[in-house]
Amino acid sequence: MDDKGMQNTCDESGIAKDADFFAVKKIYEAKDLVFLASQIRRPEEAWKKVYSRIRRRHPLRNISYWQYAAAVLAIILTIGVFADKNVRQYFLDPEQFTSIIAPLGDVKNLTLTDGTDVLLNSGSVLRYSNRFGKANRHVIIEGEALFKVIKDDKNAFTVDLGKSKVIVHGTTFNVKNYSSVDICEVVLVEGSVEYLNSQKNIFIVPGERISESKTSGELVVDKVDTEKYTSWTSGKAYFDNQSLLELVMLLEKWYHVDFEFANDTTKSYKFTGMINREQTLDYTLKMIEMTNKVKFVKKGGKMLITN
Repeated sequence: MDDKGMQNTCDESGIAKDADFFAVKKIYEAKDLVFLASQIRRPEEAWKKVYSRIRRRHPLRNISYWQYAAAVLAIILTIGVFADKNVRQYFLDPEQFTSIIAPLGDVKNLTLTDGTDVLLNSGSVLRYSNRFGKANRHVIIEGEALFKVIKDDKNAFTVDLGKSKVIVHGTTFNVKNYSSVDICEVVLVEGSVEYLNSQKNIFIVPGERISESKTSGELVVDKVDTEKYTSWTSGKAYFDNQSLLELVMLLEKWYHVDFEFANDTTKSYKFTGMINREQTLDYTLKMIEMTNKVKFVKKGGKMLITN
C-alpha cells in the first residue's frame, strides 16, 4: 500500500473513531432521559420513550438500536445510577415506601443509606422510597426530626412537609411538622437550606427559624436559640409562649397518655418554661398547673384538662 492509501485508511479510521466518540457522548448526555424513563412501570415503554426522543435529537446514523441500547446500559452501569441492580428489574420495580416510627416515650436514631443521620422525636414518622440514594434523596416527615445531612452536590436532600419542602446539600437542621398543628417550622443549626412553598422560596442561615402557616401559606423568619429547638434530643423541651395544645401533644408522646380538653379555650393558653422527660408525669403536670390557670383531672383512661 502506498503512502496515500495508508493515509486514507488512517483518516477513515480516525473519522470512525470520532463518530463513535460523539455518538457515545450524545448517549451520555441523554442519561437524564433514561432516568425519566425509569419512572414508567413497563420497561418496553421506557426504552421506546428514550429511544424516540434521542432519535429526534441526535440521529444515530450507523449505530444500530441494539448497539445504542448496549452503550446506554454500559454508561449507566459505569456512572453508578443503577449500580448493583439489574436495569430491567429497576424499571419493573414499583416505587415502595418504608415508614420508620419512633415509639411513644422514646427517641429513635437511624442512619439512612446515604450516611445521613436522623433523630426522630417520640411518635414521629419518617418515610422514604426504595429509590432513596439512587434516583433521589427524598424523605417525608410527620412529627419532628433532627437531620444531619451528608453533603452531595449532585443529589440534593429534600424533606417533604406536605405543601412545602426543604432542599439541602449538607447541613444540620430541625424540622417540626405535625398534621394536627397549623404551623410547621425549620430551625437551621449549620449550613444552608432552601424552604419552598407555593408562594415563594427562602434561604435561611444558621440561627434562623422559618415558620409557615399551613392555612395561609404565610412565611416568617426570625432569629432563635437553636439549642432550645434541639434539646428534645436529650429529653428536654423548651416552650416560649407556645400554646397548651402544643405542650399537651408532646406530653402525650413522651408519657403515652391521652389528654382531653374540657373546652377549646384552654387549648390556646400560653406556656413558657422547660419540661424534662426524666421527671414523672405528675411532677410535670403540677408545674404546668402552677404557671397556667388549668387543672388536670384523671377521667377514665384519659387526663381531662379544665380551667
